[in-house]
Amino acid sequence: MHGEQHRQGGRILEFTGTYKPVSINDLEVIAGIRQQDIEVELSFLNRNPQASVDWIDPFVSVVYTPALTDKLYLSLRGDVGVFGIQSHRALNAEAVLCYQFGDTFSFKFGYRYLKVEFEDSNLVYDISLDGLLFGLGIRF
Repeated sequence: MHGEQHRQGGRILEFTGTYKPVSINDLEVIAGIRQQDIEVELSFLNRNPQASVDWIDPFVSVVYTPALTDKLYLSLRGDVGVFGIQSHRALNAEAVLCYQFGDTFSFKFGYRYLKVEFEDSNLVYDISLDGLLFGLGIRF
């Protein structure tokens, strides 16, 4: 009996611009592009099919960031990329606690859910990713 092995890797990068309406406190609208690259390898019955693909899609997002203290705030984000440029659909939801170090840097810790549906001639990629996140925010 032969065993099956599956390996997957990838990277997600976002480039965004932000609009902050003056009339609504703690709310931001974000528009940008999300670049994803995915590598998939499957070993089954002495065969090793592999696929790798990368794509860029636009998305829009709404972020609500109420301050909890003068240095600690909550960030709730939801975005959607259903423009059909390259992926069929992408959904993202985040809940993050942020600690602000001065005017420029912040540390972020939270939870993220990302759903992506992508298909081309070599690969059908329909996956949900979720888990803890952490990061460094830089504002300039």
